Amino acid sequence: MEIQNYRTFDKVTNEAVHQFPSNLPLRPGFNTVGKAIAIRVNQYKLTNFPDNDIYQYDINIGNGAEKAGKIMAVWKSKTLQDAIKKASGGAPVLWDGNKLAWRVTFPEIIQYPPTNNL
Repeated sequence: MEIQNYRTFDKVTNEAVHQFPSNLPLRPGFNTVGKAIAIRVNQYKLTNFPDNDIYQYDINIGNGAEKAGKIMAVWKSKTLQDAIKKASGGAPVLWDGNKLAWRVTFPEIIQYPPTNNL
């Protein structure tokens, strides 16, 4: 199907308007019923744009077969949080609750419990 075959031009703006044929019937009363509602959005206004890098890290807790509750318990444990604070200089780390974490600076690997076979 050549797009030019279905092109017409708007008489007021002279912009191309494409009308493609369809075997489907038009939806009756499309957008004629309903009501406007107010919604709340979880967002924050940016006051300035930071110019530093943000690093994303892949977090592996266990061998991958652990349930979400166990992973969350390990992440929230004081021992692991202390190790992360020590490695990141005490700055906070943002974690998605699954596999990703973000930080302005972060070491390459935090192995906990520590091992010598990295």
